[in-house]
Amino acid sequence: MQERFGRHGLEARNVREIETFSMIPQCVEAGIGAAILPAGWISALGQWRTS
Repeated sequence: MQERFGRHGLEARNVREIETFSMIPQCVEAGIGAAILPAGWISALGQWRTS
C-alpha cells in the first residue's frame, strides 16, 4: 500500500491495523478510520456502505 500511494505522491498514515474481518466494518461505521478492502470482502459484507 505504501508503494502504491508513493507512486502518486501520497502517504498513508497507518495508526492501527486490524485483521479481524468482523471488526473492520464496525470500526469504519463508528468513524474510527477507513478501510481498503479487496472486492471479494466487500461483496461478503452485504449492505455495508461503500464510498
